[in-house]
Amino acid sequence: MTHVYGDYGPCDRSGYVLDAGMSRYMISSFETYNSCDGQMASLNNDPNPVYYYGYATEYVGDRANDNIGHIKVWDAL
Repeated sequence: MTHVYGDYGPCDRSGYVLDAGMSRYMISSFETYNSCDGQMASLNNDPNPVYYYGYATEYVGDRANDNIGHIKVWDAL
């Protein structure tokens, strides 16, 4: 499981975009903190993002598995 952290405090409505970096081909699940209950995963070589809600995603799904390049997190509720 990949733990997602930001450097600028808790999530707000505009959120943060995080580059998956070297992990871009190794993310199968993730967990967020500090009100980051909305997530959008931008996939490598796929223009359609995948959306998740909540604080932990145990499996990102077959399409996104090991295929996440960037994650946007925000306070969705």
